[in-house]
Amino acid sequence: MDKYEYWFLDVAVYMHIGVCWIVPDIRGNLAVNRAPLDLSLPEMAKALDNLFQRGDIFAYSNGIRPEMRDIPFTPNFDEILEALEVGSRSIIGSHGEGYENLFSYGLTKQGGEKWERYSNPTWENLLENSASQIDGYPNWEVTLICLSKDILEEYLEIQTYFSLGFTWIHSGEIKWDIVSPWKYSYWRTFPQAYRVRYLGIEPDREPYWYITPSEYTEEERKADAWLKGLNNWYTNYFNEN
Repeated sequence: MDKYEYWFLDVAVYMHIGVCWIVPDIRGNLAVNRAPLDLSLPEMAKALDNLFQRGDIFAYSNGIRPEMRDIPFTPNFDEILEALEVGSRSIIGSHGEGYENLFSYGLTKQGGEKWERYSNPTWENLLENSASQIDGYPNWEVTLICLSKDILEEYLEIQTYFSLGFTWIHSGEIKWDIVSPWKYSYWRTFPQAYRVRYLGIEPDREPYWYITPSEYTEEERKADAWLKGLNNWYTNYFNEN
């Protein structure tokens, strides 16, 4: 498998991906948080076709083959190329006229296992962090899920020092329980994971974009280094090759 085929697997690890999301739109933007590939549309179609033909990915119809809606299918090369061409004429962020996704794709069990072989993930380091606002600003209901209880405990202990992005620190009771099973994504499920829930508030300090790394305290530097290490829970084969 070459690095471009890996890229198409990697972008769909967590969720199904619309084909129009992975091709630059008329402004040159992608809907996924990745840099555009240095491939032509036919070259992208060939890489995807290889994955489909080997059984590493499957498709759901959003326009092509309407009779197959909600039924997994394998598009042919011409259908893949057409979907990419339609996506290239779209405008990211527009869900009306000019925005069309002909099909979405996801990893099969085989494709997920292949992604794991190339990525060598440390699943124990994967920490799922979500928050929803309740009762208006600044209260947030925070949920953390991880296979490792030790990592969750460390996260809670040092979270007030994180300067990377938004963090909602706990205020009051912390509720622990076990999620069994834990479905991380549509193709990967674990027997169980630890879950933490709490009412979170934003840290009482300057937002990270107002300070430079040279202004970090020693505690913030250590906390950020720990979090960066945690975020690198797998090897991105595309970036390494």
